[in-house]
Amino acid sequence: DLRMSRGLGDVYKRQDYDLGCQHARQDFSNHQLHHYPSMLLRFGNLILRGKLIEIVLFVQGYNDQKRALQNKS
Repeated sequence: DLRMSRGLGDVYKRQDYDLGCQHARQDFSNHQLHHYPSMLLRFGNLILRGKLIEIVLFVQGYNDQKRALQNKS
């Protein structure tokens, strides 16, 4: 079923994003936050027709969580 397939894709995408958030929280607590070039990755993903989507979503989650943690402190 196509709808179910799309739903699973959304779940996997959310897992990549959430994993990025988790890593940012870990790095924040260890005082080792990283910088990931999200614009460059998005551009590469565009050129490679979506082949980098897992990495793009991980980095998006990481950067969003990093920003939220930095704004709290």
